[in-house]
Amino acid sequence: MLRLTLTGEGTTQPQVKAEGRLVGDWAGLLETECSRLLRQSRRIELDMGGVTDVDSRGLEALRRLSRQSVTLTACSPLMLALMAEEEVP
Repeated sequence: MLRLTLTGEGTTQPQVKAEGRLVGDWAGLLETECSRLLRQSRRIELDMGGVTDVDSRGLEALRRLSRQSVTLTACSPLMLALMAEEEVP
């Protein structure tokens, strides 16, 4: 399960706090919500401090979001290292 908490909606940079597991279909939910917010704001801050597990779909979602106007904060060193790795086809 993934819980998303939004603060500062309607501001120039709202913050989304993610908590739980960023796996499977939850990765799509995160991207959908961030896309919705990006239509309203120029940037989003995505706090990943509460995420306990990430699978390959979650990592790909984070890679795509980080190429957009989404700033990832509070990522674990392991998560950052995994995101930096290129996906093997």
